[in-house]
Amino acid sequence: MAASSLSGDARMDSTSEGARRRAVSDRIDIHDAKLQAAAVRANGRIQDILQVLHIAKTTFSQRLSRLRVAGRARTITTINPLSGGRPHQFTAWVKLGVLTLETIARFEDGLIDDCAVFAAQRVAGDVDYRLSTFHASPGDAAAWLAAIRANPNVARAIHAPVRHLFGHGLEGVVLTPPVKQRGRRARSAAAKGSQTVRPSG
Repeated sequence: MAASSLSGDARMDSTSEGARRRAVSDRIDIHDAKLQAAAVRANGRIQDILQVLHIAKTTFSQRLSRLRVAGRARTITTINPLSGGRPHQFTAWVKLGVLTLETIARFEDGLIDDCAVFAAQRVAGDVDYRLSTFHASPGDAAAWLAAIRANPNVARAIHAPVRHLFGHGLEGVVLTPPVKQRGRRARSAAAKGSQTVRPSG
């Protein structure tokens, strides 16, 4: 859609977003720049970035958020075929017997300590949790499910394998350095496309 055909509201939204990005970009400080440089050296791998900068993940998230709003970074999912030696992914659905603050806290504390659990979400409906798990073999997955079912807080648990055509997800970031050139040099840089740093497995 051509810019001239945008409605007044759409033009206002676009202008407001541009102004917001410029305002945040003006507040990018030396620590944000260090994060950006560390991400380049670490090929976007978040754990490596944290180790290089010696910062907590909460601080990293705050600074990454500033870079995202300024248009200098975005998060992506890339491919990690080995997934840390546990190539078999399963999705599990779990229903607790009784939902109280105590049973929820006890169950979720167990999930945090469970190295097989990659992600967990509270859901509504016939089940209470949806879990993503990784295992070394289908047999390990079956043993994990049996242990979950033996949990006295669990009323029902089922799982199913996830088929991956291209591998597994690995969290990372893509950085788009700002183009500071003006005039002919700026146009030349734009013609070459944005520079990105993609996380590798």
